[in-house]
Amino acid sequence: MPTTDMAAIPMIPHRPDVVDLSPTPERVLPLNSRALDRDGRCVVYWMQSSLRFADNPALETAAALAHALDLPLVIWFGLSDAVPQVAERSARFLLDGLADLAQQAAERPFTWHVRWAVTTDEIVRGLAALHPAAVVTDMSHL
Repeated sequence: MPTTDMAAIPMIPHRPDVVDLSPTPERVLPLNSRALDRDGRCVVYWMQSSLRFADNPALETAAALAHALDLPLVIWFGLSDAVPQVAERSARFLLDGLADLAQQAAERPFTWHVRWAVTTDEIVRGLAALHPAAVVTDMSHL
């Protein structure tokens, strides 16, 4: 992970290295070299392809980062109809799975957001509205 000038983030006394915090550091790939947002109000786990709470290395990494920064963890999922190949059966499976996750989320110590986001700009605005210190996401295995 790229190093960051500690003086640039004075409100966070120690910037934990996400790779070192992860329970599976070999699976962490930093997507940019930006510093954590020192005014961030949470750590966001942007759930995309790993729609589960158990055995989810990206979620575990985001939770570890949130704990290290003493910030709440927010799980965010952007729902979209922009994928024209999705059959009604697949869409129903996804929505049923999200409903199950919502029930499980009610029993866990994080905030769960499912938002309709059709365009990339809407996804970015939805995530930015949460004012995260950092965003951790999963990657498609394909």
